[in-house]
Amino acid sequence: MKLDRLEDAETMLQSALKLHREINNRIGQASDLQILGMLYQRLEKIKDAEESHRSALDIYTELNLSVKQGNELQSLGLLCINQQRFSEAEDFLSRAMDIHERAHHPGGQQYTQMLLDYVHKKQEQSDVVEEDVGKQVN
Repeated sequence: MKLDRLEDAETMLQSALKLHREINNRIGQASDLQILGMLYQRLEKIKDAEESHRSALDIYTELNLSVKQGNELQSLGLLCINQQRFSEAEDFLSRAMDIHERAHHPGGQQYTQMLLDYVHKKQEQSDVVEEDVGKQVN
C-alpha cells in the first residue's frame, strides 16, 4: 500500500515537472527535481535520486539561489553518507558550508556542520580499522 502511494507521488511529480518544463518555470522544475530526489531515496533508486538532486542543484546555481544550492549540496552529501561514500559526502558538505556561510544562513551552517562531524567521525573509524588490518597482515 505504502509503495503504491510513493509510486503515485512519483507519477504526479513527473507530471508537475513536465508542466514546469513546458511553461519554462525553472524554480518549479528545481523544486520538483528536489522532491523527486528525496522520493527516489525513499524508493532506494539511488542513481535517480542523485541525478535529480544534481539537476536541481544546476538550476539553483543558474538562478543564483544560494541557500537552495546549499540545501541541494546537503542532500547530495546525505545521499553519499547513506551510501558510505564519505569522501564525496565531505566534498558536497564542504561546498554547502561555504555557501551557507556566504549567505549568512545559520540553520544551514549548523545542519551542515553536524553532517560534516558525522562524516569525519566515520572517516576516522575507517582509518583505525584500516590501520588495525594493516598491523594484522604484517
